[in-house]
Amino acid sequence: MNAIVVLSLVASVGVGFVGTAVAADTATIEATPANATATATHNVSVSPDSNEAGSSLNSIQVQYPDSSADAGNVTGADVEAAYVVRNGDRTNVTDDLQAVKHSDNGNTVAFTFGGSYDVRAGDTFHVVYSDVENPDSMGTYSVKVDLNSQSSGSPATDRLNITQAAATTSLTATPDWDGANATHTLSYAPGSAQDNRTLQNVTVDYGMNATLYDLPPENVTAFVDADADGQNDSAESGLNVTGVTAANQNLTVAFDGSYTLNASEPIVVSYDPVGNPDAAGTYTERVTANGDWENATNVTLDVVVSSETSDASVTPYPPYAGAQSTHVATGEVGSDDASDSLNEFRVDYAEDTGATDVSAVGLSDVHAVGISTDGDGTIETNVTDDLSSVSISNDGHTLLLGFGGSYTLDQGDVVVANYSDVRNPGDNGTYTAAVGINTQSDDADIAADFEVTTGPASATVTAANASEHANTTHTLAFRPGTSQYGATVTSLAANYTASGIADVPANATVSDAFIDTDGDLTNESGDPALNVTDFGVTDGVVNATFEGNHTVASDERVVLTYENVTNPGDGSYAIPSALNGDWANGTDATLTVTTDTEAVNASLAVDPDTPDATSTHTATVEVAPNDASDSLNSIEVDYAAIETATDVSAVGASDVVRVGISTDGDGTVETNVSDDLSEVDVSNDGHTLTFGFGGSYTLSQGDVVVVEYHDAENPATESTYHAAIGVNVQSTDAPVTAAFDIAASSSDDDSDTSGGSDTDDTSNSVGDTSDTTGATDGGSGDDGQSTTTTTPTTTATPTETQTVTSTTTATSATAATETTSGGLLGFGLAAVSVALAAGVLVLRRRD
Repeated sequence: MNAIVVLSLVASVGVGFVGTAVAADTATIEATPANATATATHNVSVSPDSNEAGSSLNSIQVQYPDSSADAGNVTGADVEAAYVVRNGDRTNVTDDLQAVKHSDNGNTVAFTFGGSYDVRAGDTFHVVYSDVENPDSMGTYSVKVDLNSQSSGSPATDRLNITQAAATTSLTATPDWDGANATHTLSYAPGSAQDNRTLQNVTVDYGMNATLYDLPPENVTAFVDADADGQNDSAESGLNVTGVTAANQNLTVAFDGSYTLNASEPIVVSYDPVGNPDAAGTYTERVTANGDWENATNVTLDVVVSSETSDASVTPYPPYAGAQSTHVATGEVGSDDASDSLNEFRVDYAEDTGATDVSAVGLSDVHAVGISTDGDGTIETNVTDDLSSVSISNDGHTLLLGFGGSYTLDQGDVVVANYSDVRNPGDNGTYTAAVGINTQSDDADIAADFEVTTGPASATVTAANASEHANTTHTLAFRPGTSQYGATVTSLAANYTASGIADVPANATVSDAFIDTDGDLTNESGDPALNVTDFGVTDGVVNATFEGNHTVASDERVVLTYENVTNPGDGSYAIPSALNGDWANGTDATLTVTTDTEAVNASLAVDPDTPDATSTHTATVEVAPNDASDSLNSIEVDYAAIETATDVSAVGASDVVRVGISTDGDGTVETNVSDDLSEVDVSNDGHTLTFGFGGSYTLSQGDVVVVEYHDAENPATESTYHAAIGVNVQSTDAPVTAAFDIAASSSDDDSDTSGGSDTDDTSNSVGDTSDTTGATDGGSGDDGQSTTTTTPTTTATPTETQTVTSTTTATSATAATETTSGGLLGFGLAAVSVALAAGVLVLRRRD
């Protein structure tokens, strides 16, 4: 019957014909959903001008503003409906749809028809199509809709309203059985509320719907899911987890702040274990980023009925094969033990293969024992004070905790024990332990399965000064993976070149090497020292070899500290590292370098700026906020900040031309502090200068400290070089890097066509009219460097013989010294040239 009605409507519309041009009169457009960044369905309508009826339907064109909605993915299959409403009746016109065309980078989409339907006054044509990417930002967008756009008519306009991009989330549990300890995986795209904000943390508020634990960071994996497929693809970026906390039924995962959130780009965070709710169902949790609960969003967690009820559990932390681990065991109180006192709690790992070793567990290794009275796994009643004994049997595979009987059990209570120094089975797989309460009774123990997997290696590189381009000390800390647990430590290496960082200086030196037993990366009295037998840097690979007198456990780290390393630019770098040369089982060590938050201005002027010249350098640096109100104690100019090409080994106190403070920041010294200069120290193989002061002058924020000195040996080749300039380098402020250019020839010396050597002589200064800057400012030249300038002055009258006098002005002591020998010849040539020119002028005047 419906088909008949449609055919009838088609017949009533009639076959179209080509006629008068059609202009759009009114239009509407609506997006579902209307959130920014969403992939949406757009519903568009357009009506012809009442004066322009009579043509056939040939096209409906929708033109979005530039860089707004993107319809470039729309195809014929995405057209959900196309119809005309005439006199209240609806006619389907999709049978006449021929093509979907795009232009303007997807901002324009056109639906073309075969002309089988005519256009009449009062008609309204509709097209509904999906797979449109809404604009990235909320707002109102003016959209043009044209009917038969090939005509000369004008399009109609309507406003597309886009709302704030909503967060999109999902939360899954693996396994998803009720009561199971599971891995939870959160996918979270934050929407507009958190767009372009730094990711500091993500929090899931489970309410009372899960059992939470304080997890080590290695139990969490996180990445940016750029293609939103839920998979950690090789091209996608990992996120650095710095900590995990569980409090008030909130699980918070903290990050290092290196990633900026994108409204539509999901981050995926997986963490384990989390105890699933005890009953099957759909649970609504809350999730947010950066503690922004005002813009939190709901996420659902589905839990199903397990195939068998589990009233005991054993969970290792970490769950890695062969690892020295902490285990959390739970057992539910049955009806036979109800109203009894708690006397014993037993975990028998010999139930299966006996591969788990608890022989090292003692009283001090039991961190908590208690009773969860509501069965959620969280201890409400702490019974640690009643723990009286720890017994090991079955060749180190059975653990028995004894109690004084001071606490009474109720049916449904869950006894929870947390103990460390357990050695996990050495192979991957699922293992079984039997958990029993008051084992002196006839109650049967309950089997609890747990799984161990291959443990990955982990490593970090930490810079003592994390500022970009700082010359500093790096500490490499390497925690072995499963394959190297218990290995004798013979070497540790890090490949800086593979991470895109320039070579570490070959003269880097080791300052410390040890095995960190407690994870604090501090060399304490109980940490075994590693005797370094050799250390070197080859092609950017740092490698230290050791005597081989210590092994490393799964929860220990091999730590190597080395000095004289120059940080790269700001960013996060993955530096491959390996223990004992086993790169196949190595891992990337993450180094994070930041932009100096106290960055100020600095400059370095060089005169002359030619390669290999003995030169005068002028360094300036602005006083940072942290140094405001401090005394001036030191100025450091470190030419080894990036390169090591400049030699200042010859610079001494007698070479200091001027040193002072520019209080108005223009670089002119208002306060001379040369009387307070106490020493000039050269270090770093002649590449670093430190000027020491007695502290008699106080600095203010915005002051510019200036120091000028002779006898600096320029780099030997033409290039751009750098120096790190700092005030009061004993403080924590990082120096500021200043660039300076070494040119192939002096930048203020014009071409010398005389065939002789080019020495920036006075003949060039006088005769070179092309260098107007050098001729008027005392010869500073195009780059502002100081030179000696000879300025001719002439006086003449019509009746007197003209004479020429020359005045030589030295703009700096350096320039006067450097141009003495060459400058005499230049002066003579200039004087003769000017005298001859004057004579010609006098003769012409007499004529």
